[in-house]
Amino acid sequence: MGSQAASLVREATDIVQLIEEVTEVTRTSGGAAMALCPFHPDNHTPSLSISGDKGVYNCFGCGERGDALTFVQKHHGVAFPEALRLLATRAGVDLGPQAARRSRAARLDDVRWQAAGFFCGMLRTDGAAGASRAYLRRVHGFGSGDVAGFRVGWAPPDMSAVTRTLREAGVSGRDVAASGVARLGLGAGRVVYPVVSGPARVAGFAAEDSSVV
Repeated sequence: MGSQAASLVREATDIVQLIEEVTEVTRTSGGAAMALCPFHPDNHTPSLSISGDKGVYNCFGCGERGDALTFVQKHHGVAFPEALRLLATRAGVDLGPQAARRSRAARLDDVRWQAAGFFCGMLRTDGAAGASRAYLRRVHGFGSGDVAGFRVGWAPPDMSAVTRTLREAGVSGRDVAASGVARLGLGAGRVVYPVVSGPARVAGFAAEDSSVV
């Protein structure tokens, strides 16, 4: 896995969207954004500057800086090869022969991790998830930082959107079906909790009906 593969992955990754999956981001202009930095405890003042055009980030508070690969390494606690593989899978970039050697179980963990990011984004931004956001605040005391940090999500009744998103990311229809993510949307208003089995690994999901309280 050389510099060419890393360059391909960086170019294929929207760094603003990547960081938006784990913390609160405010988009500004020209592909730039500011975010609450996930690397230090101040959760009130956006101090992480993100340049979508350059593909880099820089925190004015704690000094953390880097690109998409650096962000995944530091946030998920993984080495460079693993960060490269995770981002390649996310962006649908084929890294060549080593991709074929991965076990199916690891592939399905990746599929569920990507789905968890989708569900988290739905919970944070979709208007139909407003009742579930209120439920999480009222019942569990969860704010936006908790939602992003724990990748809590919302599975809509119509799961075609997550299936389409995964397929567009290069996930096979067989792996989408085997991952079990499409079964989470049976019924409206379901809050989804990923069962994390390792860095950027999701073994399954637990779902909670937020309409019952």
